[in-house]
Amino acid sequence: MPVECPKCNAPNPQDAGFCMKSGSPLKAACPNCGTELSSEAQFCFKCGNRIGEAAKAVHHQRDFQTRLMGRPFQPVARIL
Repeated sequence: MPVECPKCNAPNPQDAGFCMKSGSPLKAACPNCGTELSSEAQFCFKCGNRIGEAAKAVHHQRDFQTRLMGRPFQPVARIL
């Protein structure tokens, strides 16, 4: 089932992170619990946290790092 872009209504593949036509983000992640959300989400459906632009940026940073490193994003526990 294709994912519709909230900005231009273009159909996109189910696993797309960005719209193929407009480049708009299609997914976001809750900065509190990490739950994947639609780009239109205002609140997280798991923990109720308010979602803003920072949460959307976190999801896209993780997606970029996964593609770059070839493995899932793993935050650093601490920096020495």
